[in-house]
Amino acid sequence: MATSTTRQAELNSISLAGLLEGNIDAVNELVSACKVNGFFYLDFRDVSTSKTLKEVDELIDIGNSVFKLPLEEKEEYSTEKHLPSRLQGYKRAGCSVGPFAEKKDGYESFSIHNNGVFGQDSLQLPQSFQENLPLVKAFMSEVHDYTDCILSILSKALGLPDDLKDCHRKDKPSSANMALLKYLPWSSDSEKVGNMAHTDMGTLTVVFTKSEGLQALLPGPSGTDEWSYIPPRPGHAIVNVGDSLRFLSKGTLASSLHRVVPPPLPHSPGQDKFSCIYFLRPEFDAKFTDNAGRQINSVEWHNQKYSLFREASLDPKQHGAMLTGRRGYLGATGQIV
Repeated sequence: MATSTTRQAELNSISLAGLLEGNIDAVNELVSACKVNGFFYLDFRDVSTSKTLKEVDELIDIGNSVFKLPLEEKEEYSTEKHLPSRLQGYKRAGCSVGPFAEKKDGYESFSIHNNGVFGQDSLQLPQSFQENLPLVKAFMSEVHDYTDCILSILSKALGLPDDLKDCHRKDKPSSANMALLKYLPWSSDSEKVGNMAHTDMGTLTVVFTKSEGLQALLPGPSGTDEWSYIPPRPGHAIVNVGDSLRFLSKGTLASSLHRVVPPPLPHSPGQDKFSCIYFLRPEFDAKFTDNAGRQINSVEWHNQKYSLFREASLDPKQHGAMLTGRRGYLGATGQIV
């Protein structure tokens, strides 16, 4: 099973070490990528930043051990016990709409929220995570600091009155968290496949994965938007702009629609696929104007949009604008080959 398109996105690879050093070429590439596609590769291979890559491998191994636990045990940590934000805990596969008509999502996840790691909220974790909490905290802290650098660069380049990192402090209440995702194996008769089309609700999403399947709706050669695969790249994270950053930038930066679907053949349909993700989101009381022209707090936007991910069915007219940024469009496809 795969979607019919085979086009691959042509994205910039931007050196994280270069950004940290203020390299002008890296800075210009970052600003351009965030304006045009809202997606880019972030290169972690420099010796000064490669530690994070080793941490990701360790975290995925730990996450895999958690996903192997019995479903009943995993459900003890359900995100549904943390309403309305669902920032913490386990999500089973198949509880959201998927990218294909009549199918559900095909991934399970475990999220760990910043408010529990850096703040005062309680943190209930399976033993494997609890025993490795210093590793979890180190990874989250490092990636958050790197996103601080990106936000400062963008704030200066866009001439914003305030540095955007000032409303993204990791020790203040926010919707930021990390998540480990396990995608179920692809097969032609799967009823649970991939992840629905959506724009991310937050600021920046930093995805570490070795698995294919991510697609984004990006400007194509003909000038129209086309679904394009974004393959993983060794030593890199895939970073994308979310809605909150688009709003905070007054619409200057692009929050692009994306989904996870089976990649073009040949691929490995019988294998589980893992991702380690850091979701940077604004502090709860950060304010912006959304795509409907409403003045809204960050936490209100998060809770309203996240609730759509748990709807049993979605209506294009009612939900399209918030979910995908396009009124009347949900991005679902029936094209399976």
